[in-house]
Amino acid sequence: MLFSEHFEITLTQEDSWFDPILFADTKLFLDPFLLFDGEFGEFEGSHKEIVGFFDYIFQLIAKSQGNTQSRQWREALSLLELQEVSELCLGYAGSGTRGSGSGTGLALQMARGLWAAVRQGIDRLEHFEEVQIFEEGIGADRISDATAGIIRHRLARYTQAVVDRHNIAAKEMRYGKSRFDPEKERWITEKYRLPINPYTDMPLLLVPRDYLRSLPTINPNDFWDFCFTNSNDTIRREFGNEITRNVDKRTIVDFAKRHPELRERYVKSKEVEGGEPYDLRADPSGFYQPFLGARGWSANNLLRLSIASAIELFEAINRFTEQFKNYVENQHGWQLLWNDDRTPKKEVAFQALFSGVMIPHCQANDIDISKEANIGRGPVDFKFSQGYQKRVLIEAKLASNSKFWSGLKTQLPKYLQAECIEHGIFLVACQREQDFKRLKGINEVAAEVSQKSGVEIRVIAVDCSAAPPSASNLFD
Repeated sequence: MLFSEHFEITLTQEDSWFDPILFADTKLFLDPFLLFDGEFGEFEGSHKEIVGFFDYIFQLIAKSQGNTQSRQWREALSLLELQEVSELCLGYAGSGTRGSGSGTGLALQMARGLWAAVRQGIDRLEHFEEVQIFEEGIGADRISDATAGIIRHRLARYTQAVVDRHNIAAKEMRYGKSRFDPEKERWITEKYRLPINPYTDMPLLLVPRDYLRSLPTINPNDFWDFCFTNSNDTIRREFGNEITRNVDKRTIVDFAKRHPELRERYVKSKEVEGGEPYDLRADPSGFYQPFLGARGWSANNLLRLSIASAIELFEAINRFTEQFKNYVENQHGWQLLWNDDRTPKKEVAFQALFSGVMIPHCQANDIDISKEANIGRGPVDFKFSQGYQKRVLIEAKLASNSKFWSGLKTQLPKYLQAECIEHGIFLVACQREQDFKRLKGINEVAAEVSQKSGVEIRVIAVDCSAAPPSASNLFD
């Protein structure tokens, strides 16, 4: 359910905020560069506030000289403990809106990144997200968490304005880290009237659509692309002629540390170019529209089943997945997996579409669904459960994925064995003709893997090609 649906809001031109899905995080992030590029209303002064906060932290890190036992380092870590702002319903929390959070992990990564900058002779960062280029462990989610944490009070006031304009029911909430006061050198506690998420009983915060992206404007991969285009001779000299645009983050971080002048040129180029928010209407990555479309269809085609055992849960999940297959192949669901230029969307869009069908079914049947659940051997795509005894795992992949066969032969059986779960489904999406050829003999392989692993794995393949034939039997 969307925020606007739950609170029965008729949107107007004033409502430029992102309308979040209340029971599933959307993989978009609050980009500090877009704040820098276009402040308005409650967000005027945001960039100065963020820079001011990190200037203060920068001085503490510099005085600590990298000594993790020093008073300054410990104080910096304490101030940097910015918890995930799950109230935005953004990020990587999967089927819910509570991710793994940030806290101490984010603080330590930020501190390391800032210390690396200090060691290069940098005494302030105009764009704190540059720390991504100094520290491997910092990604889009960490940057978004930190940004939201620092301007939480602005997000709260922005949300309050929406509450007042639409006469939305709200509850007074107290934030211990509402805003940072540089004069008092501490976080300030404040209260706000905020709407409540009916699925989590936690407050909700709204954010302008114009501040959201799938990745921060300034990010390591974009920095590498900039260098690859503008300083190719330097890259070839250091890495040889075999180097490509696709390298791991460690390579990028090490290169950036050796060439601070290139990082500076890159940041200046971004300031000249400006940034663009994510296009939610076109939704090229499939983060939002596939979920909404599938969810709407699923709500009108729900199956309600009696589930009393593990095998019955398995059969129920199998039936729901067949519902999804029918939706994609015969009810035009495939359209949500293709861009307007006839290029296929990425694997995340297929998983979002699947979530849109499965979550309403699970809610109607009292089944817990967790997306990208970490089970100790890595994150499995979907985990379904009713208590401990009744559990099912699903691994969902595009047939074109380079790890497609590994997903069936290795990943899924290992996940099942690690959790002592007997039943799993390997869900496959075929988008182009060559994808179908990869599936030859897949049911036989699944049977062999099942027998060898002592589990039961079923394969469900979905024809996601543009205008697929009705009642496709291409996978038998």
